[in-house]
Amino acid sequence: MIRQAFPTHAILGEEGGLTPGTARVRWTIDPIDGTVSFIHGVPVYAVLVAAEVDGVPAAGVIHLPALGETVDAARGLGCRWNGRRARVSSTQKLSEATVLTTSVRALESEGIPFRRVASRTRRQRGWGDAYGHALVATGRADAMIDPGLKRWDVAPLFPILCEAGGEITDWRGLPEPTSENFVSSNGMVHAALLRLLRSR
Repeated sequence: MIRQAFPTHAILGEEGGLTPGTARVRWTIDPIDGTVSFIHGVPVYAVLVAAEVDGVPAAGVIHLPALGETVDAARGLGCRWNGRRARVSSTQKLSEATVLTTSVRALESEGIPFRRVASRTRRQRGWGDAYGHALVATGRADAMIDPGLKRWDVAPLFPILCEAGGEITDWRGLPEPTSENFVSSNGMVHAALLRLLRSR
């Protein structure tokens, strides 16, 4: 459908690789984010789509078909959750935060003892993959620690989190979608969470 509507745009997909284009726009697509959840009938898998302009994510969509939820945003146009304005939570302290991660094992393989995260935060949950970031963008969780992401996993998250009033960076604190390890948050607990990650 994208190729029919925009034949000069490039497309980067997890399944289809790179289809080059001549325009400034490149689309990134992950048709099933959360494959393990999908295979096991857990309804938190997502379809991820982003549009990048000159390499910068400008619009993004997290669509959760089994839950009937869609979170979408475009730079300067706000973030919406099923058509309503989406905003991050108002939690100000890391000690009061609900923090998510896709995999404790993946976190610890990057040198982050989960016990340390648990000891500094109020709640910890395993609502992972893009669903965790959707929860942060809609104020239902305060932060998500997510190692091992690819471009098609993270590109939609940048406009979504920023337009919802939150923040997303790599673990160094850089808003760079070419990294692999990311934190999204409501912005208010971001710096404290990064310090916790860096102290490994």
